[in-house]
Amino acid sequence: MSRMVGERRSSHASATCCAERRSRPAKNPQAARLAAWRAFERAEPTDAERRGHRAKVDAVARAQREGKVYDGIPALDMFAMVLRMTESWLSAPPALLAAGGRHPLSPARLRQHRRALVEAVRRLTAPHES
Repeated sequence: MSRMVGERRSSHASATCCAERRSRPAKNPQAARLAAWRAFERAEPTDAERRGHRAKVDAVARAQREGKVYDGIPALDMFAMVLRMTESWLSAPPALLAAGGRHPLSPARLRQHRRALVEAVRRLTAPHES
């Protein structure tokens, strides 16, 4: 999302950037498992993790002030929502994945989910008309 708000981009391009960055776990499931386990353990964040997330939240807040991103939701909450949305399919319960058909992690299904994700993030983050 920091790339999303760091430059002047359309909402669609911004959402695409975020969705592309978050699609990496599908390509490296071992990394996704390690990240999930770390979150499960509720380990104390490192200074680098704190700085990284703070920078991203600050970038969202800056984009909100500049009118690039919807400002009706606090930047911290906006970032948290978008972050979880981008992880939604890969962290979905097995029964939900099964509802997606025989191959819920196939390239075609991931592309379909990515298109939906990009649209959802675009709608959530797009500046509203006053």
